Amino acid sequence: MMWGYGMGWGSWLGMTVMMIVFYGVIIFGIIAAVRAFSGTRHSTAGGHGVSSAEQILAARFAKGELTEDEYRQRLATMREIHGSW
Repeated sequence: MMWGYGMGWGSWLGMTVMMIVFYGVIIFGIIAAVRAFSGTRHSTAGGHGVSSAEQILAARFAKGELTEDEYRQRLATMREIHGSW
């Protein structure tokens, strides 16, 4: 009498590996979909190339923490550094 319908250890090992790969792809797809559709993204604000550092600098200037000269100097420095990346 044949047990396992004639499948040897190699077939069972192959099926086990393929099952792990299959479920790994499913889990990766779910994680990628959640990240793609979630509201938290680490990109530039408004898509206009304004970095969060520039937003913070503008907010500090708006609050009066920086003078206009300090704001312009720091903004120029940030853009110079950012351009060299």
